[in-house]
Amino acid sequence: METLTPVRKQKFAVAISILLTGLLAACRTVGDSGSGRLNCGLEAPPATSGEMSSEGGEMRVFPRATAMSKRYSGCQTVWGVNKSNNVARFMLERHYVDGSVTELRVVDSGPEDKICKYNKATLVAGPSSCPTFALANKREASLPPGCLNTLANSKVGPNEPCFQQYK
Repeated sequence: METLTPVRKQKFAVAISILLTGLLAACRTVGDSGSGRLNCGLEAPPATSGEMSSEGGEMRVFPRATAMSKRYSGCQTVWGVNKSNNVARFMLERHYVDGSVTELRVVDSGPEDKICKYNKATLVAGPSSCPTFALANKREASLPPGCLNTLANSKVGPNEPCFQQYK
C-alpha cells in the first residue's frame, strides 16, 4: 500500500474540506428554501416596504404583494408606524410555504399574540377568532414606498400614478 507524503496529505485534506464545505452549503440552501423563513422575524420595515393608510394611521408592508411569487415561501409582515417618533410596531405576520399561508400571527388585545395555524387550506390550531384560510391567505396590498407622501401633496388624488400601483 502506498503511503501519502506530507504534501499529498495536506492537498488531500484541503480537497476533502472543500468538498464537505460545498455539501454543507448545498444542504443549508435546500433546507432554507423548504423552510420558508425568507423575510421572517424582521424587527423593522426595510426601506423598500410598501405603504398603506387606514383611519389616519400609516402602515408598512414587507415584502409587497407584487414582489411575492405565486409559490412564495417566507413571511409578509405589517407594521404600524407612529409618525411623531417614526417608530414601527409589529402588527401582523403571515408565514407562507409554497404559496399558501401556514401561520398568521397578529398582535391581539390580550397578553400574547394571536397565532392561527393552517394546513392544507384548513385552520388546524388557534382561537375561534382566527380568520378562515381564504382570508388569512390573502396577501396584503400596498402602495409603493413614498407614495403616501406623494398622495398627500398631490393635486390629482386618485389619478396619481403611484396610486394606480396599489397591489
